[in-house]
Amino acid sequence: MEPIIEKIKDFKKVLETEIEIDLFNKLLLHCQDSTNQNLMTQYINNLSIEEWVELYRKVNINVTAYQVKEFFNYMIKYYKGFYKIQGKTYAVSRGFDKESESFEFEKIVFYSINS
Repeated sequence: MEPIIEKIKDFKKVLETEIEIDLFNKLLLHCQDSTNQNLMTQYINNLSIEEWVELYRKVNINVTAYQVKEFFNYMIKYYKGFYKIQGKTYAVSRGFDKESESFEFEKIVFYSINS
């Protein structure tokens, strides 16, 4: 399958979990809200799905475990800085620079589907 078609299909899976573009942006915005004060580790957050749900709830973002899992699976596949550790936790590296990514692709797919 063409890489672009695969990426579109993968992002559509995220959207099917009722993650709209505003929620997608909020998940990105707060993925580096630090729970790990140890600056020696490469991950700013390395959490289970349930811990991610709780981290997002602390900033008034209500998501389900399923939504978080689909979001992370997509981000891990297509963006550097997102990882699944030993099949148990999902991590964001300290080096992930959300400002350097525009996420225009996701916006185009979202608005194409919803217009």
